Amino acid sequence: MVVSRLVLVYGSGMDRVSDLGEVDLAELLGLDLSGQAVERVVEIGRRVDRLRVDGDQPGWAVGAAPPAVAQPAAQPVAQPVAQPMVEDQPMAFAFGTVLDRRPGGGDGLEYALDVWRADEDALLVSVAVEVACFCPTGHQTHTAAETAWTATTGGQLVDALDRAVATMTAWAHEANTADDWRKIAKLPLR
Repeated sequence: MVVSRLVLVYGSGMDRVSDLGEVDLAELLGLDLSGQAVERVVEIGRRVDRLRVDGDQPGWAVGAAPPAVAQPAAQPVAQPVAQPMVEDQPMAFAFGTVLDRRPGGGDGLEYALDVWRADEDALLVSVAVEVACFCPTGHQTHTAAETAWTATTGGQLVDALDRAVATMTAWAHEANTADDWRKIAKLPLR
């Protein structure tokens, strides 16, 4: 079952910040992040904020820091994950944001970037395209596309976030409207 990002991003127990530089990322993520890795994550967050359009204000939802965890083992690069958002995985929300692409507050189209603590040893960076639902049963939103990467080190986190931003940017150029994404995902049109 897919976890709804929107409920988690705007759910209770979350803090909101306008810039990731306001967050102690090493504590939040439970990783031993170098100062350089922290600076890169903050800069990547600012790159995401520069993708915002039409008055979509910068803002990041931030979850609670994890309890103390063992240091993760190093791996060479962030690895793609096929189905990252299944309910039976023990994940806790770390931080994320949504780029709102609803023209004039109309038809729902959002690009979500989230970082999860998948377990004690790994983070999961996910990106998704969310569209408003026009099914007869009214699901509120559907995920039209998504992908994710795992990271166990600061370097892998930076790599995964770079890939996530590149993916979001490519998606924004691939399809401009919610109906474009509904067609791609074979969802009912408005």
